Amino acid sequence: MKLSLINRFVSEAPVIIVVCAEDKTNKWALIDCAIASQNIMLEAHSLGLGSCFVGVFDENKIKDANGCILLKKLDLWHLNDSKNEFNSGKDRHENIGQGKIGLNEFKILLNHPLTKNYPFIIETPGFNNEGPDKKNLDILKSLIVY
Repeated sequence: MKLSLINRFVSEAPVIIVVCAEDKTNKWALIDCAIASQNIMLEAHSLGLGSCFVGVFDENKIKDANGCILLKKLDLWHLNDSKNEFNSGKDRHENIGQGKIGLNEFKILLNHPLTKNYPFIIETPGFNNEGPDKKNLDILKSLIVY
Protein backbone atom coordinates (compact mmCIF):
# COMPACT_ATOMS: atom_id res chain seq x y z
CA MET A 1 0.00 0.00 0.00
CA LYS A 2 2.81 2.43 0.86
CA LEU A 3 4.41 1.88 -2.57
CA SER A 4 1.14 2.54 -4.40
CA LEU A 5 0.72 5.84 -2.52
CA ILE A 6 4.23 6.89 -3.56
CA ASN A 7 3.57 5.93 -7.19
CA ARG A 8 0.35 7.96 -7.19
CA PHE A 9 2.15 10.91 -5.59
CA VAL A 10 4.85 10.77 -8.27
CA SER A 11 2.40 10.33 -11.16
CA GLU A 12 0.46 13.43 -10.04
CA ALA A 13 3.51 15.63 -9.41
CA PRO A 14 3.69 18.68 -11.71
CA VAL A 15 7.49 18.37 -11.88
CA ILE A 16 9.80 15.43 -11.27
CA ILE A 17 13.55 15.86 -11.05
CA VAL A 18 15.53 12.65 -11.30
CA VAL A 19 19.02 12.68 -9.81
CA CYS A 20 21.01 9.51 -10.32
CA ALA A 21 24.54 8.18 -10.37
CA GLU A 22 25.79 5.74 -12.98
CA ASP A 23 28.03 3.94 -10.48
CA LYS A 24 26.24 3.40 -7.17
CA THR A 25 29.48 2.18 -5.59
CA ASN A 26 31.23 5.50 -6.21
CA LYS A 27 30.73 7.44 -2.96
CA TRP A 28 31.67 10.76 -4.58
CA ALA A 29 29.02 10.36 -7.26
CA LEU A 30 26.44 9.63 -4.57
CA ILE A 31 27.58 12.63 -2.52
CA ASP A 32 27.31 14.85 -5.64
CA CYS A 33 23.77 13.55 -6.18
CA ALA A 34 22.88 14.26 -2.56
CA ILE A 35 24.29 17.79 -2.73
CA ALA A 36 22.45 18.52 -5.98
CA SER A 37 19.19 17.18 -4.55
CA GLN A 38 19.57 19.20 -1.37
CA ASN A 39 20.27 22.40 -3.32
CA ILE A 40 17.24 21.84 -5.54
CA MET A 41 15.01 21.28 -2.52
CA LEU A 42 16.42 24.31 -0.68
CA GLU A 43 15.80 26.51 -3.72
CA ALA A 44 12.26 25.16 -4.04
CA HIS A 45 11.67 26.00 -0.37
CA SER A 46 13.08 29.53 -0.82
CA LEU A 47 10.57 30.02 -3.65
CA GLY A 48 7.71 28.87 -1.43
CA LEU A 49 7.35 25.53 -3.23
CA GLY A 50 6.98 22.14 -1.65
CA SER A 51 9.33 19.29 -2.43
CA CYS A 52 9.67 15.70 -1.39
CA PHE A 53 12.52 13.22 -1.71
CA VAL A 54 11.33 9.82 -2.94
CA GLY A 55 13.91 7.02 -2.90
CA VAL A 56 11.61 4.29 -4.20
CA PHE A 57 11.26 3.73 -7.93
CA ASP A 58 11.10 1.07 -10.60
CA GLU A 59 14.70 0.91 -11.84
CA ASN A 60 13.64 -0.77 -15.10
CA LYS A 61 11.45 2.21 -15.98
CA ILE A 62 14.28 4.62 -15.22
CA LYS A 63 16.54 2.67 -17.58
CA ASP A 64 13.98 2.71 -20.42
CA ALA A 65 15.94 2.46 -23.68
CA ASN A 66 14.66 5.67 -25.25
CA GLY A 67 14.27 7.57 -22.02
CA CYS A 68 10.68 8.31 -23.02
CA ILE A 69 9.35 7.79 -19.51
CA LEU A 70 11.73 10.41 -18.16
CA LEU A 71 11.22 12.76 -21.10
CA LYS A 72 7.49 12.98 -20.37
CA LYS A 73 8.34 14.60 -17.03
CA LEU A 74 11.41 16.59 -18.12
CA ASP A 75 11.11 20.39 -18.09
CA LEU A 76 14.57 21.56 -19.14
CA TRP A 77 18.15 20.50 -19.84
CA HIS A 78 21.11 21.54 -17.72
CA LEU A 79 24.03 21.76 -20.17
CA ASN A 80 27.78 21.97 -19.75
CA ASP A 81 30.76 20.29 -21.33
CA SER A 82 32.96 18.11 -19.10
CA LYS A 83 36.64 18.36 -18.21
CA ASN A 84 36.68 14.63 -17.49
CA GLU A 85 35.89 11.49 -19.45
CA PHE A 86 32.46 9.88 -19.11
CA ASN A 87 32.05 7.74 -15.99
CA SER A 88 35.14 9.26 -14.34
CA GLY A 89 33.16 9.94 -11.19
CA LYS A 90 34.03 13.63 -11.47
CA ASP A 91 31.74 16.54 -12.22
CA ARG A 92 34.06 19.25 -13.54
CA HIS A 93 32.30 21.66 -15.88
CA GLU A 94 33.87 23.02 -19.04
CA ASN A 95 32.78 25.50 -21.69
CA ILE A 96 30.70 24.14 -24.55
CA GLY A 97 32.99 22.58 -27.14
CA GLN A 98 36.06 22.76 -24.90
CA GLY A 99 35.56 19.49 -23.03
CA LYS A 100 35.20 15.76 -23.51
CA ILE A 101 31.54 15.68 -24.62
CA GLY A 102 32.03 17.23 -28.03
CA LEU A 103 29.90 19.55 -30.12
CA ASN A 104 28.27 16.72 -32.07
CA GLU A 105 26.56 15.37 -28.95
CA PHE A 106 25.16 18.80 -28.13
CA LYS A 107 23.98 19.11 -31.75
CA ILE A 108 22.17 15.77 -31.47
CA LEU A 109 20.51 16.75 -28.18
CA LEU A 110 19.41 20.16 -29.47
CA ASN A 111 17.99 18.76 -32.73
CA HIS A 112 16.65 15.29 -31.87
CA PRO A 113 12.83 15.07 -32.26
CA LEU A 114 12.43 13.81 -28.67
CA THR A 115 14.62 16.48 -27.05
CA LYS A 116 14.79 19.55 -29.29
CA ASN A 117 11.81 21.41 -27.85
CA TYR A 118 13.07 21.58 -24.28
CA PRO A 119 14.58 24.78 -22.91
CA PHE A 120 18.06 24.63 -21.44
CA ILE A 121 20.21 26.37 -18.89
CA ILE A 122 23.99 26.32 -18.86
CA GLU A 123 26.46 25.89 -16.04
CA THR A 124 29.82 26.62 -17.58
CA PRO A 125 32.92 28.38 -16.26
CA GLY A 126 32.70 31.01 -19.01
CA PHE A 127 35.45 31.89 -21.45
CA ASN A 128 36.63 34.65 -19.09
CA ASN A 129 36.11 32.41 -16.04
CA GLU A 130 33.21 34.59 -14.91
CA GLY A 131 30.48 31.95 -15.17
CA PRO A 132 27.98 31.20 -17.92
CA ASP A 133 28.33 33.69 -20.76
CA LYS A 134 26.89 34.71 -24.11
CA LYS A 135 29.65 32.91 -26.03
CA ASN A 136 28.56 29.53 -24.59
CA LEU A 137 24.94 30.31 -25.47
CA ASP A 138 25.91 31.39 -28.98
CA ILE A 139 27.82 28.13 -29.54
CA LEU A 140 24.76 26.10 -28.50
CA LYS A 141 22.44 28.23 -30.63
CA SER A 142 24.71 27.73 -33.66
CA LEU A 143 24.18 23.97 -33.37
CA ILE A 144 20.40 24.22 -33.75
CA VAL A 145 19.16 23.28 -37.22
CA TYR A 146 16.08 25.25 -38.29
